[in-house]
Amino acid sequence: MNTKRFEVLDSFRGLCAVAVAVAHMRILGLYPVESLAKFDFVKNSWLFVEFFFVLSGFVLAHSYGFKQNFDFRKFFLARSFRLIPLHIFTLLLFVFGDIVKLLLGKYGVSFASPPFTDHNAVSELLPNIFLLQAWSNYTDAYSFNSPSWSISIEYYVCIVFMITLFFKAGFKQLVWLMIAITMFLALYTNFTILTSNSIRGLSCFFFGAFINYLYRCICDKIPINFYLFSIVEILALCCVVYVVSVGSSVFEQLLIVAGLTFGLVILLFSFEGGVVSIFFKLKLFPYLGSLSYSIYLMHWVVISTIIYVFRFPMPVTAGSMLKDNVLLVTVLGMVIICSHFTYKLVELKYISQGKLLIKNLRLEK
Repeated sequence: MNTKRFEVLDSFRGLCAVAVAVAHMRILGLYPVESLAKFDFVKNSWLFVEFFFVLSGFVLAHSYGFKQNFDFRKFFLARSFRLIPLHIFTLLLFVFGDIVKLLLGKYGVSFASPPFTDHNAVSELLPNIFLLQAWSNYTDAYSFNSPSWSISIEYYVCIVFMITLFFKAGFKQLVWLMIAITMFLALYTNFTILTSNSIRGLSCFFFGAFINYLYRCICDKIPINFYLFSIVEILALCCVVYVVSVGSSVFEQLLIVAGLTFGLVILLFSFEGGVVSIFFKLKLFPYLGSLSYSIYLMHWVVISTIIYVFRFPMPVTAGSMLKDNVLLVTVLGMVIICSHFTYKLVELKYISQGKLLIKNLRLEK
């Protein structure tokens, strides 16, 4: 069972990465005012980071959580070679960008933010290199490549998850549930010893891991009725759109509601039983899913570069709704093209090197 690939969930990962990219266009100041980016659903799409955490917990629990002979080194190396190389690559791009700004400054070229200041302060380099920036109240979680804060959280949450795998079957699932409940309660009570970002990651990741345990318990017991699953899948998507669209204006504990909603939606679509699942298996969506990590980390690089190079007046408008949406799609196209190359040249390259290292370690035994 642990070899199953959840194609629909991979597709969702890609769509969520694109949605987060559009939402971040507003944060960075580059968004066409009459485009889709003006709608509440898109404005609140930063919430899909919670989806990433839940899905990571679900997938890793499926791949590693129930193995008889868990290999600590294989897990650690696989996650490290999966997460770190692209993060370091994008970090170096931001450092290079600030070096260019520093050199251009000597020729009288000015920028809205001076090089190596604010979010790009030199003091934030070391925490970013070691993926610690989102774990401390004394570091800037959103320094350099801002979306990498969630990679900071996920990397060390994976280490916590790895520790739980040494517990006996039955008890470790209880540990996952207890961590999730405790962290959701911490969100509810505004617990301040841990950073809010780390609490978000821990709660959603371990909820996702427990959801995978539920999936394993029921996957062979629920008959797949195409028409029933189709109706439920459509209703589930409507529920997601509603939760994300209304945001904190309706839900005071939005992060908790979003995490729980995403967990149940992931459980539903893991069965891939309805018409929505068939639609999201079309070629485009799995392709976006494969690029999702690159899209997530590269979009901030691409959009920041566009802003600095072209110096658009804010807010941006091309003069009509049609033209603004064309501008939006053009920027997203640039993000996807860049992500295609980083996926091929960075992600796949280092994933392969990680697998080779793991293979060599096995031969040494």
